[in-house]
Amino acid sequence: MNKFMHKNMKEENTSYRPEQMFIKELLEEIPYFSTKYAVKTEFKVDLKDHSGNRTCAVLDIALFSLIPEFDNIGIRVMGEIHEKQKKKIYDEDQKCYLIQKGWRVVDVFKWKHPHFWKPKKHDREFLKSELMKIILG
Repeated sequence: MNKFMHKNMKEENTSYRPEQMFIKELLEEIPYFSTKYAVKTEFKVDLKDHSGNRTCAVLDIALFSLIPEFDNIGIRVMGEIHEKQKKKIYDEDQKCYLIQKGWRVVDVFKWKHPHFWKPKKHDREFLKSELMKIILG
């Protein structure tokens, strides 16, 4: 287990990023999501890489479908570190493994959706609408 996971996967860890918790709050306020999904943060998904080695992904937010016909959705809240080339490759591999495991993966990038990092500058209803567009397409 790498240092990040060792530090952040402890049961007692409650130091979530503000943008992650804000997006979680919005999801819980949107009836479409609150009635169809259970919302979890820092959810660990066990995976296997292309060589068959065990690995895992930590989803910032996991939406578990309460309706069998709906997919589980993993939301990755991607800050500036995810703009580096090496991290982009890692993130893309991780996304492929999650999809193979049956997850629908949605990335919320800071450079593309900066309003979630500075939510006080925007109307809450606008942010809910933007989040719906990001997740539902």
